[in-house]
Amino acid sequence: MIDDILSNPYNIAGALILPCFVAYLVWRNNYKTCHATTSAAFRAAFADAFLRLTASGEATSIIIFQNHNGHLAAIIAFRPYVAWYRRRSFESAANEYSLQANIQQAKGPLEALAFDFTSEAQSQRAALLASIKKLLNHASAT
Repeated sequence: MIDDILSNPYNIAGALILPCFVAYLVWRNNYKTCHATTSAAFRAAFADAFLRLTASGEATSIIIFQNHNGHLAAIIAFRPYVAWYRRRSFESAANEYSLQANIQQAKGPLEALAFDFTSEAQSQRAALLASIKKLLNHASAT
């Protein structure tokens, strides 16, 4: 009986491939679970700032000052879960966000309150929101 099993090359190939396939399925299930959890945490880290930037009249620099460290921590924590083919795009979006956030943090609180109503400030706020949206696109809900 063992001779019959070993003599058939399909049985040997199946015996070698099946454990690899099962290991891949287990890995994929764990990866998807971890990715969904980290995606939710990543989106949640930006939720407060995103809502305040879109809905409130608060100074942009104050919002960013209060949230920037949490955003950087979320970017670092989420980076390993970005698919390899999207890493360059994610890094570009993260750098763009950091640039926009640093522009906002360069203003002091008093300057921010006076500056936020100018057209330049509105365009900077729109650029900051666009960079946050690009980052959040990498954390899909699926």
